[in-house]
Amino acid sequence: MIASSTDSVSTFDERGLLVVGPGVLGRLVATLWHEQFPTAHVVAESRTPASHGALRSTLPFLELRLAQASAVNVPRFRHVVFCAPPSQNEDYVGAVRRAVEQYWSGAESPEDTATFIFTSSVGVYREPTTPATVLREDSPVVTEPTEPGASPSALKLLACEEAVRAANGTVLRLAGLYNLERGPHRFWLSQGKVRGDPEGLISLVSYHDAARAVVAALQQPQLHGETLVVVDGQPLSRRQICEIARQHPLYANYSMPTFEDDQASTKSRPPGKRFDATQSRAKLGQFKYDFESFAAFMEQMAGREDVVSGHHARMDRA
Repeated sequence: MIASSTDSVSTFDERGLLVVGPGVLGRLVATLWHEQFPTAHVVAESRTPASHGALRSTLPFLELRLAQASAVNVPRFRHVVFCAPPSQNEDYVGAVRRAVEQYWSGAESPEDTATFIFTSSVGVYREPTTPATVLREDSPVVTEPTEPGASPSALKLLACEEAVRAANGTVLRLAGLYNLERGPHRFWLSQGKVRGDPEGLISLVSYHDAARAVVAALQQPQLHGETLVVVDGQPLSRRQICEIARQHPLYANYSMPTFEDDQASTKSRPPGKRFDATQSRAKLGQFKYDFESFAAFMEQMAGREDVVSGHHARMDRA
C-alpha cells in the first residue's frame, strides 16, 4: 500500500511542482516542467534569498519561498523534487526527511504519478576493483567511511536515500553533472594542475539530460521506492574530458593540465566507474538522452554559439 497523507494537501492543480534547491539543475527542472505544463503552479524553495533576484528575472513564473519559513503549515504538493546539494547544510538528512513528511502529499495508489524525487549521486557506489566491472542500480554501495571512495557526503546521501525510499519516494543517482561552463572540464582546465589518475574513468551526464530524466521520473506511474541511475553510458578518462573540452572555442586557449599522480599509486588505484543503466532508461519510459556523450555535447555546442550566449548561458550564471 502506497503511503498517503492528506493533511493540508495543496489545493493547487494536479501538476503543481515544488523544487527544493533551485540551483542549475533545479532551475532546469522547473523550466522544463513549465514548458510542458504552462499553467502548473511551480514553487522553488531555497535556504537563503541570495538567488531570488536572478530567479525572478530569468524565471518569472516561479513562486519563491525560504526554507525556514516553510517548516510548518505549508501546502503539500503531488510532485516534489529535492535537488539541493548536501554542502553547507549540517542537517541535510533532516531537511530531506522534513521535505518528504511535510511537503509531499504521497501517492494514493501504485498507479498514482504523485512522486517525490531525490537526486543523489553515483558517488555512493563502492569503487570497482577491475576495469571490467560494470555497475548497475543494485551494485554495492559504500558502507564505511574508511572504504576507498567513501566520503562523508556519500554516507549522508545514502541516509537520505533510505528515508526517501521508506516513504515510497524515488531516488535518482546522477553521474557527474556538466554543461558548457560548469563541470570537471572547466575545473581541471582552470586549475592547470590536477591531482588524480589521468586515465581514471569518470561517468558523466549533462545538466540538460539530468533535468529531463527528473521530469520523466515525475510522470511515471508505479515508480515508487525505486533507485535509478542517470548516466550517459560513455565514461571518459580525465585526460579525455580535458582534450574534448579544448576542442570547443571557449576552451581552445587553455593548456592541458598537469596530472599530479605517481605511477606507483596509480597502479593500486581503482579504474573508475562504468555503468549499465538499461533498466533505469526503461523505467523512465525508454528514456533517450539528447547528449549521449560529453563529446557529442561539446560538438553540438560548438556549432550553437547563439544558444551558448543566450538562454543556456543565462540559466547557468543565474
